[in-house]
Amino acid sequence: MSQRNFTAVAAGTIPAPPPLARDHGAMFASIRLPTGIFKTTAPLRLVDVDTATIAALAPAVPGAPAVDVIDVGASTGSTTLELLHALRAAGRMPRILMTDIAMRAQVLRLSPRHAVLVSPGGELMHHVVMGMPLRTWRRRLDYVTQFWLPVALANARFRRLRDAGLVPEKGEDVWLVAPAVRAEPALRCQEGDVFAACPADQRRRFDIVRAANVLLPDVFGAERIGCALPELVQRMRGPGALLVLARSPAPGQKGRNKATIYRMEADGSLVVADRLGGGSELEGLMPA
Repeated sequence: MSQRNFTAVAAGTIPAPPPLARDHGAMFASIRLPTGIFKTTAPLRLVDVDTATIAALAPAVPGAPAVDVIDVGASTGSTTLELLHALRAAGRMPRILMTDIAMRAQVLRLSPRHAVLVSPGGELMHHVVMGMPLRTWRRRLDYVTQFWLPVALANARFRRLRDAGLVPEKGEDVWLVAPAVRAEPALRCQEGDVFAACPADQRRRFDIVRAANVLLPDVFGAERIGCALPELVQRMRGPGALLVLARSPAPGQKGRNKATIYRMEADGSLVVADRLGGGSELEGLMPA
């Protein structure tokens, strides 16, 4: 949904469409999820990682065009879709499961002039006040521009109404997923927490398990990530399956992607098939 359309939904002038429109990136860039990660989308962010992943897969699964992939913490799915297209261009037939902790949200109208976007768990994600978009978080520059004040007032109003039981329980559903992702039959979306135990239906199922820009030590800490990594390994189908751990520079910053691609051996151990940019910062946290 475009920021303009989101504003219109909040004002009650048009119904909420199920997918988001082409300019969803600008809106997502201002949304911070309950985990502390921003719901950002940047095109062509992982092209080199996709290329290296396909090259590592080729000798491991040489005669099987069908490839099952899971992309965990995939945000809006734009880079997931790019991986799907890259696999197809390489002659593969990918089937991709994309997971993220927040794929849907609801628009709740607090008044004719104030609406909010909330996560499925009810956490505040975004405001529209008098037809104007307003993020829920503050940055240092806001104390110079005084923008912190409307943010603080809007957040406080939401908390006050919630505590008084005056926040609607139901609103219009919206997807926090790129529309092209929803339209792709080979790509399925499913809400899931990368830090939860591997679901039974995902165990030993995938040829490629990717976690890109989601397991961030500076956000979640090494101990928590160290517990999540074995659960990713549980999703690997078996010998020849790949585990891709990647991190891109923050939006607006220069630098190279850092990634490590592991391949599972016949005895179930993992070996490094390739490294980009010196390798993933998570290598030291991988289970022995």
